[in-house]
Amino acid sequence: MRDAVFTISDKIECSMGGPPLPLECTPDSLQTVGRQEDVPSSHRCHSIYLMAWRNYPLTFLEMFDFPIMAINCTRQSHSAMPLQSLQLLNSRSGMEQSTYLAAQVNRQIGKMSTDSKKIEQAYLLAPAHPTIINVVKFCKRQLQEQRQLYLNTQFSAEKASQQAMASLC
Repeated sequence: MRDAVFTISDKIECSMGGPPLPLECTPDSLQTVGRQEDVPSSHRCHSIYLMAWRNYPLTFLEMFDFPIMAINCTRQSHSAMPLQSLQLLNSRSGMEQSTYLAAQVNRQIGKMSTDSKKIEQAYLLAPAHPTIINVVKFCKRQLQEQRQLYLNTQFSAEKASQQAMASLC
């Protein structure tokens, strides 16, 4: 899951080998990967290179049925639950990657492009399929509402548009 998110936002380094990517403990005792800005590009690697500690598993992956490393894992369970979506939406890493994806959309089709074109481009990059008319309508409404919320909190028009697109992504 982590690799897919980083690949979509074009922020993964695919070279093999190198030192493991260290984890950090947040004040609320969650194990997380360091912030992208603090990590050299040579360390933005596949999840297989994340530092693994049996006693301190990466909290993000626990939501996605990461096997328990303290005991032998003879069978891995698979589940789908609302907490997985909330983790992706509200995690620091998820928010950073959505900002990168929004910037990538703007680079590829231009900041002045229509909302519909931005939505279509985001859908081609993320789920890798064309959008459906109803989805575009829903996303346009979401973009407009988010943009207005940011404008109401004293954001500039350009910054409000960027943040709304990142929110959609």
